[in-house]
Amino acid sequence: MLTDTGNLNSKIVATLQAALIPTFLIFFYSLFQRYNLKAIFSKYSLVLLLGLIGVYLYILFFRNEYAFAGIYASLNASYFFITLLPCILFATYNHWLKSFAIFAVAAAVFSSMKRGGIIALILSLLMYYAINAFVKGKSSKRKNRLLKISSVLLVSGVLIILFIQFDSATGGYIVDRFKSISDDEGSGRLGIYMEVVDKIRQSDFMPFFLGHGRLAVEKVTAYGMPAHNDFLEIFYDYGVIMFALYCIYHICLISSILKLTIQKSIYAPVMAMSYISFFIFSMVSHVFLYSYFLFFIMLWGAVWGTLKREQIYASSK
Repeated sequence: MLTDTGNLNSKIVATLQAALIPTFLIFFYSLFQRYNLKAIFSKYSLVLLLGLIGVYLYILFFRNEYAFAGIYASLNASYFFITLLPCILFATYNHWLKSFAIFAVAAAVFSSMKRGGIIALILSLLMYYAINAFVKGKSSKRKNRLLKISSVLLVSGVLIILFIQFDSATGGYIVDRFKSISDDEGSGRLGIYMEVVDKIRQSDFMPFFLGHGRLAVEKVTAYGMPAHNDFLEIFYDYGVIMFALYCIYHICLISSILKLTIQKSIYAPVMAMSYISFFIFSMVSHVFLYSYFLFFIMLWGAVWGTLKREQIYASSK
C-alpha cells in the first residue's frame, strides 16, 4: 500500500494483492498440517481445471479479437493451467487420470501460442518424470514400472501429436514463433530488459534501496510495458532490499526441493515441477504480479503442511 502511487482504490487493491500471498500460504499450510486432505486437494484441483478450460475456450473463441482474422494471439490465460497442473498431480495416483490432466493442459497451452508457456510445460514435465523416477528408484514392482513407462511414452507421444496438429492447423505458426525468437528478441523483451537495467543504474540512492513504487516500470519504459521479468520488476519497483529477499525466496525453494529429492520424498516431483514453471515465468513474464501465482502458493503450503504433519506423526510413534 505504501509503495502504490495511485488513488485510494488503487492502494486498497495493492493491499489486498499483497495480503493474499501470505494468507494463502498460511491457510493451506495450517490446514494440511492438521488434516490429511491430499486426495481432496488434487480432485478439486482437477475440477477447477475443467472449469478454467471452459472459461479459456470462451476467451479463445469469443473474446479473442484476433480469432476470426486468421491471427493467433498469445493468451496468458493458459498459464493458469500450467500453475494448476502440479496441484492435480500432488496426490493423483491414477496414471490415466494424470495423463488426461496433462493432455488437457497441453492442448490449452499449445493453442495459446505462448512460447514461454510451451517451454515451461515441457521442461516442468521432464523434471517431474525425471525426479519421480529417481524417487521411486528400484523399489517399484516390475508391473508398476512397465505401467509407468507406458504412460510416460503415451504422454510423450500424444504431446508430440498435439503439437504437430496445432502447428499444422495454424500453418506452422507455432514453429515460426520459435524460429523468430532471435529476430524479435523474445517479442521485444531484450530491449525492455536493457531499458529497465538502465533505469535501475540511473536510480538515486533512496529509490535504489527502497524502490520507485508499485508498477513503476510501466511509467518509465518507452511503450509503457512491464519488465516481463519478475526479478527486474521487483528490483525497480521495490528496491534492492526486496530484490534480495525475492532471490532468497528462490534459494529457499531450491534448497527445499533438493532436500526432498535427496530424501526421495514423494512430494519432490511436484515441488520441482512447480519451481521450474515458476522460474521460467519469472524470467520471461510475470508470476509475482498475477493471480495464478496463488496456485503455486496453494501447492507449497499444502506440501509443507503435509510434511510437518507427517513429521509430527512419525515423531509421536
